[in-house]
Amino acid sequence: MTQAVLITPEASALPEAGALVDARLAAGALVRVLAPLDKGAPGVEERRVGPGRLQTFRFPERELRRECAGGWCEVLLADPASARSWRAILTPAARCRFLGTPPAGDPRRDGGVWLPGEDGAWRVPGDASAPPRIRRAVVVGAGIAGAFTAYELARRGVAVDVIDRWGAPANGASALRAAIIHPHWQAADGPTSRLTRQGFGRMLNLLDDFPEAFDPCGVMDVAEDDAEWAKWCRAVEDGRPFPVPEDFARLTDRDAARGRTGLPLARGGWWFPKAGVVRPALLARRLLEASGARVLMGAEVRLTREDGLWRARFVRGGAVAAEAEAAVAASALDACAVLDAPADFFGLSPLYGRISLLRDTDFRDVRCAVTGHGYLVRTEEGFCGVGATYEQGTEPQITAVEAHDRNMEAFSRLLTDTPEALWGGYYAGVRAVARDRMPLAGPVTLPAELEGLTFRGRPELKDLPVTEGLWGLFGLGSRGLTWGRILAEHVAAEMTGEPTILPASLARAVAPARFAPVLSR
Repeated sequence: MTQAVLITPEASALPEAGALVDARLAAGALVRVLAPLDKGAPGVEERRVGPGRLQTFRFPERELRRECAGGWCEVLLADPASARSWRAILTPAARCRFLGTPPAGDPRRDGGVWLPGEDGAWRVPGDASAPPRIRRAVVVGAGIAGAFTAYELARRGVAVDVIDRWGAPANGASALRAAIIHPHWQAADGPTSRLTRQGFGRMLNLLDDFPEAFDPCGVMDVAEDDAEWAKWCRAVEDGRPFPVPEDFARLTDRDAARGRTGLPLARGGWWFPKAGVVRPALLARRLLEASGARVLMGAEVRLTREDGLWRARFVRGGAVAAEAEAAVAASALDACAVLDAPADFFGLSPLYGRISLLRDTDFRDVRCAVTGHGYLVRTEEGFCGVGATYEQGTEPQITAVEAHDRNMEAFSRLLTDTPEALWGGYYAGVRAVARDRMPLAGPVTLPAELEGLTFRGRPELKDLPVTEGLWGLFGLGSRGLTWGRILAEHVAAEMTGEPTILPASLARAVAPARFAPVLSR
């Protein structure tokens, strides 16, 4: 288990803080500095400092306490007087170190909240037992979700077995040759906006290590109509949801947008200079290679809990393909079957989609990826993909010609003049989408855990039981590449007893148990 150290704003201002943080980082710890935010985008940043990891957790002061979850080995505080306000994020396993005036005298000082420990630190009273160490995990799914998960578990010292029913990694919806990653801007800064923004930052950090899988060409998100453009302009004038740094996103008028894209755009849009095009299939393979996972393809399995272990058993014959203390379902729409859960248990539905592939001579002047009501992306071979349809179910609902016409009609709304383009084929895939369009990531609650339970009204997620040793990462929808990495970090952190990188509100928003059918009385 990684040593996780939290430093409060009051403590970080003290002279002793710098040397202590440097020492913890040199020892390989995860150190999170809580930083009140006056303006700008709230979120979490992480970077390597020697063998350690330094996180900066920036939120408005009123949100810091409720967005930062617990699970810390050590909390650096200014003094006992300041400690009471941080009590909610402390656990019995946390050592509380005071960098100001050392606590002395009666151990019941400060209302009996703290107890002195043998090492001179103070602890919160209670059971300080640490979670069991996970040494091996089974991940079912070798698409982008499974690859992200295997990579993040391996970074935390966990050996991984990855199993998939397809014949090669990154099949199904992960088989795209090119896909756009960019944040999703909203004036209200809802969960989708916050998760894509923070996920985008973590994804860029990852792609520094896999440059062959990323083209940082920039992305232009074009307003769908004049009303949307006017709404965006008003929001920027009002500073909503916060003043956006220009190196992150820039609202660009039509003429400037045309210059950046090389297209006759009808309106301006949001320019994301650090965004670009990812090669999903290549990235998934590179992540699996980097994880050192044992990968078993062409194997359809079901996960079962037996004798304190999770076993992946072949559907045909029932032999054990792999076993471990923990398991992760990362298999999109197959998650229900893998976990032997009812088809609608996790609130998932399939969306069949097709991307039109155009000649390499069509849109030859395009300089970056363009999105909006439709989108256009150039593949490394030079062809352009225009998409995408949204067809309910796992099978096409319209003909291929109708799908192409629909794609071109959607994209042409972004332009004043649509060049003649010849359709040469299409890519088809099925997305797994949750009812609220948010992904599912975290500990899983299976139907057996809910049998016989009733609640007064709708229960809070923290009151629902979870299935021991079982996690999920699925339902990534069409933004899987933008938010998949941070979600895998969240799952891997929780599995290994490390504080999650996700703010608490987002962790609740993606919890798989949010769709659990419970009985109210």
